[in-house]
Amino acid sequence: MIFVKVNKENEIEQVHYLPFDPVHGFGKTEEELLKEGLLVESLPEPELISGKNAMLRYDGSDFYFEYEDIPLTSEQQIELLKVQNSQMLFALVEGGLL
Repeated sequence: MIFVKVNKENEIEQVHYLPFDPVHGFGKTEEELLKEGLLVESLPEPELISGKNAMLRYDGSDFYFEYEDIPLTSEQQIELLKVQNSQMLFALVEGGLL
């Protein structure tokens, strides 16, 4: 069993894979844990998307993922601007504007 605690915004606050373990568990009964969250057999696996962070959510009946952009570092932003600049320059040259 996996214990999952969900907040009011459907965000997963906590996941515990061994809630009943005598050493690492919560030391609570199933009924006590169900008052605080959910007990499930498994969780879905996120799709790996470059530049995105998968956020597990629960809508009251099912789990799903929301994918958020990972903020770029300053160095990554500079490299992206260089690539975009090169692409625009190439398009101007191909179009006969330069």
